[in-house]
Amino acid sequence: MLRTLNWMGILFGAGAGILGGLALFVIAAAIGGPTALLAAVQVASFVIAGFVAGRLSLTNRIPAGSLAALVLYFALATVSVSSGAEVPGVAIMLFGLIAVGAGSIGGWLAERSRREKS
Repeated sequence: MLRTLNWMGILFGAGAGILGGLALFVIAAAIGGPTALLAAVQVASFVIAGFVAGRLSLTNRIPAGSLAALVLYFALATVSVSSGAEVPGVAIMLFGLIAVGAGSIGGWLAERSRREKS
């Protein structure tokens, strides 16, 4: 299955998730949103990553979406931990599972939108 995945699409999806997340974070911070809003923005960026990766994949859209969100999460977690943020290991694993779930939802939405068009 790994050979049939569109890895450029997955990386492009992760990049789109970063850009979409940054734009949403700027808006949320400008309006002074609570922490729950910032967490929802993070989940939305995982869904964006999954959706874009799913749209760019010809097959395996849901796994591509979850992998794009996982790549995005890995990049964000690496930056957070290397910058000195003290995050418990359980929280890192829980957020990783949330990323995979949200990316799968994005991939599912991409698959659903493709089915409706055809």
